Amino acid sequence: MVRYATEQNSFQLILVIALLEEAKPFIKRFNLQKWETSRLKAYENGSILLVISGTGSDAITLAVGYAAALASSDRRLFWLNLGSAGHPSYQIGTVILPAEVRDSVSNAAFYPTLVIPGNFRRDKLKTLEVPSQKYMQDTCFDMEGYSFCTAASRFSLKDYIQVIKIISDNQQNPMSNLRKSDLKNAIAAGAEEAICIIEAFLDFARAEVNYTGTPPALLDTGSLHFTQSQRIKLARLTSQMRLLDPNFDLLQEIEHHESSNSVLNYLTTQVRLCQSRIIND
Repeated sequence: MVRYATEQNSFQLILVIALLEEAKPFIKRFNLQKWETSRLKAYENGSILLVISGTGSDAITLAVGYAAALASSDRRLFWLNLGSAGHPSYQIGTVILPAEVRDSVSNAAFYPTLVIPGNFRRDKLKTLEVPSQKYMQDTCFDMEGYSFCTAASRFSLKDYIQVIKIISDNQQNPMSNLRKSDLKNAIAAGAEEAICIIEAFLDFARAEVNYTGTPPALLDTGSLHFTQSQRIKLARLTSQMRLLDPNFDLLQEIEHHESSNSVLNYLTTQVRLCQSRIIND
């Protein structure tokens, strides 16, 4: 296929999805064209590259590396794992934007940065090594999320990695009874909300690659020195805090800090605390 040259070749959003049945609504919505010569099923159009990984942690880890090799070398990469998940009680088709993605084997966790504004349902997601018929209380579960996040972290900043899950089964409609048509219906039920999240993530990506400034009020004080990389991190943390708390005042919060590292560590902690409250509310 012909590769597209849009968005000034500035970024590419890579969607990695386990099953083609889960991907079909998004291939259609974003008019993605099949890449005939790809070893894995891959679809592309402009700033979006979609790769079908297959199920399980090993499959998605390999697919992330493969997608990174396919991606345009001169673009900044943003990553999104989209697919189905189970939950004991959520209605089929419920869309989840996980605030915590945890590995069931190591118990290690990945916390996607809160960069997508909106009143989306946020919850915990646990990635299992093998399918299970046991529905864990108060958590969603899948087989790819955590491995996707750790694999994508090799190629991009943590802030550029997100996960969307659509509930396909619950205790009343268990995975053991899940048919292909049931999965199709579940994904279709959540597709429009998931598309809204994808479009919001695309907006975030555009803003990131076009960003050239820093919070001027802070820099004009001359009381703290920030390197260029620290300025970028400061701007990102400030943006996250304003999403979490519209009343956040950067200058008021950091006026007692004596170093740039102290400011950045403080803001990182505040973002984590706010995210934890969202998870536990």
